[in-house]
Amino acid sequence: MALKNRETEGTELPKPLTETPGAKPETNGPRSRRSNEEVERRLNPYIDANPEKFARYTQLVKEDPHHAVRSLMLKDMQAHEGEMRFVAKQIPAAKEWYDQQPLDVKKTIDRRIAEVHPYNRDEAFVQAVVRERNWQNRLPLAQTARPVVAGARP
Repeated sequence: MALKNRETEGTELPKPLTETPGAKPETNGPRSRRSNEEVERRLNPYIDANPEKFARYTQLVKEDPHHAVRSLMLKDMQAHEGEMRFVAKQIPAAKEWYDQQPLDVKKTIDRRIAEVHPYNRDEAFVQAVVRERNWQNRLPLAQTARPVVAGARP
């Protein structure tokens, strides 16, 4: 679903300024918030049903923004840990498949994860193996001749 800018929603957006390639855009202030209608549609009833949580988070943000950020990061970390438990189950099979591959495939996977932070390396390794394995599984389909259908244009 597309994100919409709340301040300019329903109005025509200004044309972007032309920049030279590689130039960083100027920062003229804080970025405007964007809104995802689907998330808003699901979140509003949850907030309405849990006003005490909403009040607690609102107060936390006002009184101790640093702790509020850490609370949000904690939720992200817990989600990440859940993903990592799944990755830990996938690592043995991914390493086994990786070890059976020719050197060029190994180099491709190694290149994809070379600059990944060590904290996220296992997850990136599994994702790279899955991506490469999917590519290899689809490659024969792309190389087969397509049947000619009567009346179809080439």
